[in-house]
Amino acid sequence: MDLSGQNFGKLTVLLETRSRLKRKEWKCECSCGNYTWVPTDRLNSGSTTSCGCRKKEAGLENCKKHGIKPTHGMSNTRIYKIWSGMIERGLPNYKDSHRYYDRGIRVCDRWKIFENFYEDMGDPPIGMSIDRINVNGNYSAENCRWASSKTQQNNKTNTRYLNVNGEKFPLMEFSEKLGIKKSAAQHAYSFIKKMNELGLKVSVWEN
Repeated sequence: MDLSGQNFGKLTVLLETRSRLKRKEWKCECSCGNYTWVPTDRLNSGSTTSCGCRKKEAGLENCKKHGIKPTHGMSNTRIYKIWSGMIERGLPNYKDSHRYYDRGIRVCDRWKIFENFYEDMGDPPIGMSIDRINVNGNYSAENCRWASSKTQQNNKTNTRYLNVNGEKFPLMEFSEKLGIKKSAAQHAYSFIKKMNELGLKVSVWEN
């Protein structure tokens, strides 16, 4: 079916093209002036009706509703996308609100303005993203840092720790130092924890 000239929401189909996967796509012009390439099924199903500007417009309205001032000067930068994701996590209608909003985690008032967030945090180092030092605390300059995925993994609410000679270590980090597979470390941790819960003293020996 030739879709040329047809309208789908804000999109007007211009011509047929092919993607790198040899899938039929259509070059479309959005009413906002941008161009986008959309597969046939997404046009016919109505799942794509703009170049993405509708989502941005909805995001702006959501920000206004909650008293958040958006900015556009750096909207295509990584730091802006990190800020936008942070703002979204602090809203009650976020898809995983049970991990953030429902636990009382908020974005501080200062950081609801992008320029303030950028002034406090600067550009993220390569390979790092924003991390809350206290996982139960808010997003603020006092409680946030740039951290690697490994550091963040060790800073989750469900992170398991070992007490070794009075020193606290994340289980996965300690098992890595000893050259023990993560799966084996998890099983050993669960076993020892269960023994402790039963009031039993566990020791390890070799014949």
